Amino acid sequence: MIDPAYAGTHLPRFTVDVERGRIQRFASAVGAADEIFHDVAAARAAGHPDLPVPPTYLFCLELEREGLAGIGVSLDRVLHVEQGFEYHELAHAGDRITFAPVVVSIRSHRRGRLELITTDTAVTRADGAAVADLHQVLAVRHAEGTP
Repeated sequence: MIDPAYAGTHLPRFTVDVERGRIQRFASAVGAADEIFHDVAAARAAGHPDLPVPPTYLFCLELEREGLAGIGVSLDRVLHVEQGFEYHELAHAGDRITFAPVVVSIRSHRRGRLELITTDTAVTRADGAAVADLHQVLAVRHAEGTP
């Protein structure tokens, strides 16, 4: 069981350099065929300084950090239930962005077989400009035989 007292906990902030090749691979994996996600010249012709970050890519960067491990959550037991985001500005390849996640709530579900963790994360550029606000709900499955 995850202690519900972790609700309100600010998880460790972390900073990521947005890499062009990773944007291209992610765009290919999710079927984002628009050339602005694959070709720098096409992105610049469309008014971007470099490849823009595709929608939902910020969630991937956040989950890679496993910030929930500090409250006893193992990513191999996590199911993604819900996500939402509000973009303020696009991030692009070459940007350095910082994630500041907060655990909003932890609640038991399905007679204790799952726990639902809600997090909100502010994403900012190195200059402090707001990039996005992320919201997600994750379900944590308990090991067989545990409540």
